[in-house]
Amino acid sequence: MDIDIKKAFDLTDRVALVTGASSWGIGSAAAEALAEAGAKVFLVARREEQLKQKVAELEAKGCTAAYATCDVEHEEECKAAVDACLDTFGRLDILVTAAGNAGEAPYEIDDEFDTDNWRWVHGLNLDGSIWFLKYAWKACSKHKVGSVIFISSLGAYTADGCAAYCSTKGALRSLTTHFGYHLAPFGVRVNAIYPGFIDTDLTHAAFGHEYAKKPFLDRVPMGCFGTAEDIGYAALYLASDASRFMTGQGLIIDGGQVIEGGAFLEYGDEA
Repeated sequence: MDIDIKKAFDLTDRVALVTGASSWGIGSAAAEALAEAGAKVFLVARREEQLKQKVAELEAKGCTAAYATCDVEHEEECKAAVDACLDTFGRLDILVTAAGNAGEAPYEIDDEFDTDNWRWVHGLNLDGSIWFLKYAWKACSKHKVGSVIFISSLGAYTADGCAAYCSTKGALRSLTTHFGYHLAPFGVRVNAIYPGFIDTDLTHAAFGHEYAKKPFLDRVPMGCFGTAEDIGYAALYLASDASRFMTGQGLIIDGGQVIEGGAFLEYGDEA
């Protein structure tokens, strides 16, 4: 047995496209982890100024990065972003779909059926992931080291969050299995990450204040929130040869929350 840890996690010469990478959150952390492992990273999000800032931060560390603005709800913009990545770096090996939103918290059961919220959340969380996969998978297959990483959620397993959110994350869980099977013969692995309560720009408004922390922390056996870096490390594992025999699977990173069981959000809660 000859275990070479550095080689297993080395992404030199590979190219990664990461959506949802403009704010300090899961997409940004995943991009940084992949870049520091040697990958050239192509960042995709809606906010150009934040993308420029993130690219500058990575370049200051000696990494190679570029970006394109994109609203992942629109298929043509997703295709254009993939094309821009290929034009910039000449190849694409790794796709991380981290763009998404939790939607509006339901206060009454009827809120679950809000049409605008349903379409908005599905466009961001689900449509964007499938559009990027549609236009990226063939490029990812060319060198037989392709890795697609869907950022799902514990909402795929539990009733935490609104129906629109949980349905998109459950769909990503199903698509991970489906495409993990069907893309394996082409040299593309498809896996997912299921984060629990992670302190990011998106979630900080919900549990960033001391008075709001306890209801969340009571659900986590380890007694703390995860960080974006925790998910970035998982993305690095799934993107690298360290996970080369893994596809159609997922990593739950939640401090033990899913084993605690049950739903978190009750109608009328102020979360």
